[in-house]
Amino acid sequence: QYWAEHSALPASVKTTVIGEPEVLTKARARVANRQPHTVLFVSQAQHTKRLFDTALAVADANPSLRITVKPHPQEDLEQFTAHLHELGRVKPGNLHFAERDSAAINLIAESEFVVGVYSMALVEAVGLGAKVIAVQLPGWENLRAIEARGDLTFADPATDPVVYEETDRTFSASVDKTRSD
Repeated sequence: QYWAEHSALPASVKTTVIGEPEVLTKARARVANRQPHTVLFVSQAQHTKRLFDTALAVADANPSLRITVKPHPQEDLEQFTAHLHELGRVKPGNLHFAERDSAAINLIAESEFVVGVYSMALVEAVGLGAKVIAVQLPGWENLRAIEARGDLTFADPATDPVVYEETDRTFSASVDKTRSD
C-alpha cells in the first residue's frame, strides 16, 4: 500500500491492496526469535562500498553487536573482500556475511535493527517491527513518508555518530560522506 500511496502513478492506474504476502505472514512467526544486539545491513547494489563502510564503522565502534551484511542479489562476496583489501584492513570479528541463499525476510525477522538505504527490505522490516535505519545516501528520500510516521530513523553518514545506546537500544552510524564509490 505504501508504494501505491507515495508513487507518482498515472491517474489512469488503479491500485488494489490484496493483503499481506504469504512470505511476510510466515516471517512474523520468526519475530519471536528476534535476537537482541543484532544489526542487519541490507546492501544496495548502487551503494555497496558506502553502506559497507557504515557497517564497518558500526562493527568497529560496537564490538558487542552482531553485525550481519546481506549482499544484494547483484553483489557478490568478492566485492566486499576486495573493498576490505582496498582499505588495508580485515573484517571485524563481530561482522558476518549472510549466506548467499539465506532469505532476507527471515534475517529481517530475527534482527533487532535493519539498516539500508531505500531497499524494499526496509519496508518489510517496518512491517515486522524491527528498528529501522535508512542511511541518507542517494535514494533515501523515497522513505520520507515512512519516517514521518515514526516507523524509521534517518542517519546521515557524515554527521551521525556510531553509537549504540543500551538504555534505549538505539544507534546511528557515521562514515565519510565525501568519498565516492
